[in-house]
Amino acid sequence: MSLRKTIRIEIHKLKELPPLSGSTQDILIAVNNPDVRVDELCHVLEESPPLVARLLSLANSAYFGYPGMVNSIQHAIIRVLGLNIVKSLTIGILLSDALDIENCPLFDNQRFWFTSVSTANLSQKFSSLITENETIEPAAAYSSGLLCNIGLLALVHKFPEAMNMVFNEVNSTERQVNAVLKENFDLDQYESGAWLAQRWNLPQSIATVIAHNKNDEYDGPYSANAKLVGICSGISETVYSKPEIELNGVNRFEELSIPCDQAREVLHDFQNRIDELHDLASALSVNQ
Repeated sequence: MSLRKTIRIEIHKLKELPPLSGSTQDILIAVNNPDVRVDELCHVLEESPPLVARLLSLANSAYFGYPGMVNSIQHAIIRVLGLNIVKSLTIGILLSDALDIENCPLFDNQRFWFTSVSTANLSQKFSSLITENETIEPAAAYSSGLLCNIGLLALVHKFPEAMNMVFNEVNSTERQVNAVLKENFDLDQYESGAWLAQRWNLPQSIATVIAHNKNDEYDGPYSANAKLVGICSGISETVYSKPEIELNGVNRFEELSIPCDQAREVLHDFQNRIDELHDLASALSVNQ
């Protein structure tokens, strides 16, 4: 059996992981329900106090800038985060907490979450500027941006020693993680992330964007969202490594009919909020 097939089988087994609590499956069903009401979601979320505590911590972070204390999940949804962001963050937290990263010391969890939340926020902001061709719902852009690298967690969970060697090569050569994974495993974090999304019954749109966000030749369903997330992911990675450099990639947004002056404005605001995004990532990177 090939290594690639072995990896795929192991990733498919992730659905059999024991949940963080007895309510995890109910929570995933609720957040994937497009018609769920706020009161219904609150009731389900409150069955997991650790999850509620994480969400309240995020709602009280400087990034969201709420001028007061958020002390209930209903308050967080209605006045600060919004229903769609709570859904996305809940999925991200549940998936990440179900995956063990402790046996891979070179995996940088802070970096993972910084690039995830940065990609999500950039994707959401830029999605509202797209007025031609395929429009993108801001909520869909946020969700797929937040989860675009979730496959890294799956690979680290199942193959910690092999992934430690991958990160060692990345750190010593400054090559991209997906390039090293392709060379060694004949897959990357995007393919494994798409498999994981499908196994956890996430929307097909999210799985598709995860799979193709770095594939410039992809021209299928959700191609505009995939391109947007890919561009924003690249910017997030660059900013994490070199926050002092001038942001690049402005011209690429013209491929999505976003004028360069509007792209620069969004990126300028993003650059001014990097410290707040680091704080947000720190709150997410603490596993319960």
